[in-house]
Amino acid sequence: MPSGAVETEDVLPMEAAKRELLEETGYTSNHFI
Repeated sequence: MPSGAVETEDVLPMEAAKRELLEETGYTSNHFI
C-alpha cells in the first residue's frame, strides 16, 4: 500500500496524493475516488 505525507509545498492534499502515487508505484491516474 503506497503511503506518504502532505508536504509544505503542496497546495492541495490531492496534489500530494498524485505525487505519492507516482513516487511509490510509478503509476498515475486521472480518476481518484
